[in-house]
Amino acid sequence: VNVVRAANLTTGIATVDLTVFRSATDTYIIKSASVAPNSSLVLIDRNEYLYLEEGDALRAGANAISTIDLTIHYEEIT
Repeated sequence: VNVVRAANLTTGIATVDLTVFRSATDTYIIKSASVAPNSSLVLIDRNEYLYLEEGDALRAGANAISTIDLTIHYEEIT
């Protein structure tokens, strides 16, 4: 995973969590990061990329429904 960007679609502050799910366990990458109203926040960039193994999942959650759009850029290594 090269880049993960969270965009706040509302006029209030939103928070976002990002976890890696592996072997039935969620591990937090980002916990309760504040995203300013009508703004975006880079959660992961190319300087701090993340490798996922087969079977892993990237999970995200927000403090309220429909507040955050998440964009993920990745490369598949074969």
